[in-house]
Amino acid sequence: MMETRRTHSLQLFLLPLVATAGCLLLAAHRSATPGWFGRYSPSYGLLLVLCALNTFLLWRSVWRPMGVTSPFPTLAARGLELALLLATASALVVAEQLFGTRAFAPSDAAALVLMAAACVQIIPRPGPDWRRIRYSPAVLLAFIVVVGALVRLHAIDFGLPYLYDPDENWFVAIAREMLADQNPNPGWFGHPGTPVVYLLAALYGGFHWIVEVLGLPAHSAELHAFFKHYHTEIFLVGRLVSVAFAVATIGLTYAVGARLFASRTVGLLAAAFMALSPLHVMYSRLIRTDIQATFLVLTVFWFTLDIVERGRSRSVLLAGLLTGVATATKYPAALIGLTAVLAICFMPGSAKRRLGMLAGYLGAAALGLFIASPYLLLDMQTAITDLTLEAPAWVVSHSDRGFLADLAWYLGHPFAFAVSAGGALFAVAGIVLCLKDRSPSRWLALSFPAVFLIFIAALPLRVRHWIMPLVPFLCTLAGYALFEALRFMRRRASLEFGVWPVFVMMAVTLPLAKADVTRSRQLQLPDTRTLAGDWIMAHIPPGRSLVVEAWTPQLPADRYRYLVVGREGRLVDPATDRARKREGRLRPFERSDFEAIFVPYGRLGQLADLTDIERVGGDYLIVTDRLYSNYIAEGNDCVPCVAAIHVYDTLIASSKRVYELGPVEGRRQGPKVSIFQLAHRD
Repeated sequence: MMETRRTHSLQLFLLPLVATAGCLLLAAHRSATPGWFGRYSPSYGLLLVLCALNTFLLWRSVWRPMGVTSPFPTLAARGLELALLLATASALVVAEQLFGTRAFAPSDAAALVLMAAACVQIIPRPGPDWRRIRYSPAVLLAFIVVVGALVRLHAIDFGLPYLYDPDENWFVAIAREMLADQNPNPGWFGHPGTPVVYLLAALYGGFHWIVEVLGLPAHSAELHAFFKHYHTEIFLVGRLVSVAFAVATIGLTYAVGARLFASRTVGLLAAAFMALSPLHVMYSRLIRTDIQATFLVLTVFWFTLDIVERGRSRSVLLAGLLTGVATATKYPAALIGLTAVLAICFMPGSAKRRLGMLAGYLGAAALGLFIASPYLLLDMQTAITDLTLEAPAWVVSHSDRGFLADLAWYLGHPFAFAVSAGGALFAVAGIVLCLKDRSPSRWLALSFPAVFLIFIAALPLRVRHWIMPLVPFLCTLAGYALFEALRFMRRRASLEFGVWPVFVMMAVTLPLAKADVTRSRQLQLPDTRTLAGDWIMAHIPPGRSLVVEAWTPQLPADRYRYLVVGREGRLVDPATDRARKREGRLRPFERSDFEAIFVPYGRLGQLADLTDIERVGGDYLIVTDRLYSNYIAEGNDCVPCVAAIHVYDTLIASSKRVYELGPVEGRRQGPKVSIFQLAHRD
């Protein structure tokens, strides 16, 4: 009986393995000319052959004259078997997407290794279980972490030396100004992001010292030259810091999942979701506070589990300290404190002991906040001003639609983008399973996501990446539900070998991997703003006046005269705009003493007087469809948007278009850039 099962299994799964390998080779070397099946002829051709042969094999497997007995006694099991084969076949289409358009990349290699490991896993072997090492949680976790690191490191240098995410320059500029002024006060507390700034300042200071010791360009007194000469390296170091925290979050997600649900398998499933989460991968390549805040929130939650299970005072104090650091990294992270307070309420012991622990936690949180961001308290007036500016009531393309509408929006698109639609459904199922459980630790796992989601849905804006601290919790809940579903199917279908978890996991995570690879490839394409900047440098003489706005090409700071729309709605040059701000307070990232490249800012649609362009002498108008399309999307009910659209239409109608470049799939990415010669300069 055992031999017939092995024979059946070998016949059943060796063919998909061979077909998959052949498909990968053909897809990698296919001709650029479309074949009979269309653009993806090798994949689709082998896909049809694979499905036909395996369907025939399944049909013949029920006949004893073939000498093969199906190992699955029920019709439901055969249906599951067919579904797993279709999941294998679907990997062929994904393989074509991975290898059909360009050469290998690190993320492509990681995906190939993942599929190869799955194919090897499903082949039964007689004799001793030589595959036991691959079942080791440590080895599997190491594999998942390596895959997550490769996916994040791929295309990490995108855009450089230009900065197409406006927030990146903020934190680097603050760290730079601290080094230049030898002043530990960041002077800005919008996120507040102080721990990130301090870490960047320490790394840049060490980098500068190494450069000086090695005798490379830029000495200690030439900080201006240092930041100009090593502009790309400076930002690459900051992005690597984000990647380091992101990779650490993958390992921590495993630890939390394994501890919370007492299953290392759940931890591995959660870590796999986390490693491939497109939202987390995207922001891991940026110098921002989201990734660090997520890591700190998850670390605090780890200690809250220890508080509930063991009631140790050390965990209470560490949770408090890290809550303060998380709050100093990003204000909303303070909500993890409510989970910590609930954990103290659930901990064993008398009421007096709980009150003492609560006081110790609050004191440790205050101390952690002061250690991580002392000037947040010492310069509180600046902090209040920055927080007010950081939370406007309305921003184009991010305006809210009401609490319930925003809540439904977060539960839809951002959640699906973070863990895929299937992963989001598994996360919902995980929530239901936790609610049915009476374990305090599992209720704690729901407390922070619930409070945090209600908080961001109640804000006057809605932003996709605001759910970032929830991503590890979603991955953990999805991993738990997936584990329970697999265990249920195993009991019901009486499966006798561990093939099906590999296929189900591939079916759930392949959409995530495909989204990661697609995004990585997109980032490697030439950006329309870079190409438009090259055209400007070649065709517009130096010294001309350029009217620009946010998201337009970035050009040398000293080559042209730039004009932007200031906060008062007037068209001014950046130096005048900064001089007006100095009357109040000039934020660190608004200085330009060390900027080799001018990063455009402002919104042309907010121009109050159209005659300003002629008054200040603008020669060329440079716009993109990024802001204009956002105004259009808001609709006619948005009065400021209608006024902004009128400004764009009027200026474009009275100008001469001299250049336009838009994105083309597979060739270039970015917004559509349009350059106009202003009418009064004809």
